[in-house]
Amino acid sequence: EICNVPQFICENMKWTDICQGQLGNCWFLAAAASLTVYPRLLERVVPPQQSFQEGYAGIFHFQFWQYGKWVDVVIDDRLPTKHNELVFVSSEQKTEFWPALLEKAYAKLNGSYEGLDGGWVNEAFVDFTGGLDESVDLKRPPPNLFHIIQSAIEDPNEMELRTPEGLVKGHAYSVIGVSEVEHNGRKIPLIQLRNPWGQVEWNGLWSDNSPMWSLLDNSLKDKLHVKREDGDFWMQMDDFMRHFDTLEICNLTPDSADSDTPKPWKDSCFDGKWVRGHNAGGCRNHQGTFWSNPQFLVTLEGEDETHPHTILASLMQKDRRKGRAVGRDFLVIGFEIYKFGQMTKVSQRVNTVSNLIPMVLTPYIAKRDLTGRYNLPPGQYLIIPTTFMPHEEASFNLRVFTETENTFKEVDCEISAKGKVFQDQEISPEELQGILVQTTSKHTHLKTDGFSMETCEQLVKIADHRKSGKLQLNDFKYLWSKIKEWELNM
Repeated sequence: EICNVPQFICENMKWTDICQGQLGNCWFLAAAASLTVYPRLLERVVPPQQSFQEGYAGIFHFQFWQYGKWVDVVIDDRLPTKHNELVFVSSEQKTEFWPALLEKAYAKLNGSYEGLDGGWVNEAFVDFTGGLDESVDLKRPPPNLFHIIQSAIEDPNEMELRTPEGLVKGHAYSVIGVSEVEHNGRKIPLIQLRNPWGQVEWNGLWSDNSPMWSLLDNSLKDKLHVKREDGDFWMQMDDFMRHFDTLEICNLTPDSADSDTPKPWKDSCFDGKWVRGHNAGGCRNHQGTFWSNPQFLVTLEGEDETHPHTILASLMQKDRRKGRAVGRDFLVIGFEIYKFGQMTKVSQRVNTVSNLIPMVLTPYIAKRDLTGRYNLPPGQYLIIPTTFMPHEEASFNLRVFTETENTFKEVDCEISAKGKVFQDQEISPEELQGILVQTTSKHTHLKTDGFSMETCEQLVKIADHRKSGKLQLNDFKYLWSKIKEWELNM
């Protein structure tokens, strides 16, 4: 209905063909454009041998990585239009429709087109590759930033940038190349960028029309300098760091289709939930409930603590975009990593988690994916994924990648009231809140939506015979017997 001879993918397909529509999803657009540079990745997401001619049935299918597995999404080919023009993503080649159909499949995966409005490029990268996202703060860059970018280009990984000013405000750009040139006896690192719009380029030093190119040897200049308005351009490293906020890298994993010689990562994956009244304990600020959060024990093998291991940990909250139509968006999430001594028993570790000093504290942020790269010596580590506020419910996926052998398991977080009392011989209302949350989760016959701080303060008053504002162990036993009596009488 839109054109007479539609094509799924044109033979001369190129990244500049993909055009943004009326939806604020340039993050998706940039990731989709990057797929065209890696044919094997493209074929994994956009299976070939689909056509509007041979075998046409009005449906198409696409594949996306979702929380540990690849899923197939089937759609029909009815697309949103206005005045016979596509409303959302389209192709510069008016007869080509794979970008629009890919967007529709991704919208179906996330609940609606509205669910794609606003996001981070790495979210789409992860869904297109199964890789691990990693963010670099360019306002506080590591000293080896140029080497990090160079290594990511060579692997290859996918990279995107965000800028707050200059260029196009709030827009995502792809990093597609690096080089070093010599001028006045010093080396100048250059970064090649791509605007997925295919136009609007940098006009400063080393831009297409910059006089700096005339200072280079002709052979090198011809190799690097392509003067046309196609969205590709060069910047020197200083300008690159000045004008951009964040560099996002998608590390391809052994499951990524484009990796012929993947790094020997050892990976572990776990799906879990934060459940109100059970294990939605919130961040470390909430000491009374923090220790009720899900906890995972990772053991990094080895004896030489002078040789640290690289560990990548990634926390994802699941399916939050699907709830946008009813006002549910991403929660603020983070995780913490603690080191344990070799002789500490698991039960002792859990009971004293509130007293442990964290090795890693991630920032808390309202994003789907939160990933960190850390260098840690051999030993045992406790990873605690949390929401920022307690009592917030969500499903999550936790992945851990290490370069050496590791063991990864969920810790049974059954924390007894007796073990808690041993810390200071008394239980405060805040500590009682956490104990009741954890204890009632082990007694499914007790029906509760959780315990507010006000409720716990009242319970302490009921059982606190000394009027000290805290409970001793015998006070707690009395209170627990009363709770069971109330349950029987309900």
